[in-house]
Amino acid sequence: VTSIDTGIDSTCVVAEGDIYCWGENNSSYMYGTGSTFSGAVTEPLAVDMSGPIGSKTIIQVTNGAAHTCALADDG
Repeated sequence: VTSIDTGIDSTCVVAEGDIYCWGENNSSYMYGTGSTFSGAVTEPLAVDMSGPIGSKTIIQVTNGAAHTCALADDG
């Protein structure tokens, strides 16, 4: 794990350039994992790295009250 941060109800980490999150999932797709499960996520789930961040290597993650931001190695 190279980066870890907690929000009000969630935690996300960066490991080997990928993002994993867990915590309270109050709305569908909150973590970007493709899961529609609503409730407590008790184990880290991999965030879908397709789309704009698909070719990026993530180096840092930060959580807010209702959002998560990531920093890629290219800034």
